[in-house]
Amino acid sequence: MRGGRWHGYGTLEEAYAIAAVALKALEGRLAAHEWLALDRPTIADVACYSYTVFAPEGGISLKPYPAVRAWLARVRALPGYLDIPSYDGAGGPLVE
Repeated sequence: MRGGRWHGYGTLEEAYAIAAVALKALEGRLAAHEWLALDRPTIADVACYSYTVFAPEGGISLKPYPAVRAWLARVRALPGYLDIPSYDGAGGPLVE
């Protein structure tokens, strides 16, 4: 749906631009700190992780954001971490 509005929320290009701004902000913070809010993981990390980890499924590369990728790995390494299954929008996982 490139170029057109998506359910009245804006274009795909606008969504990618917003994602780039958000990822640059995350990258800046995580380049200087291991975690988003404090010197330990908090709900801020959990909340942001759950969106950020799916960026590649939306066509957004995380290659330009090494600190974000390292942070994702730190979250995955937390005790009790449970992986989020990929989702195809039709009720099933993208990756089995």
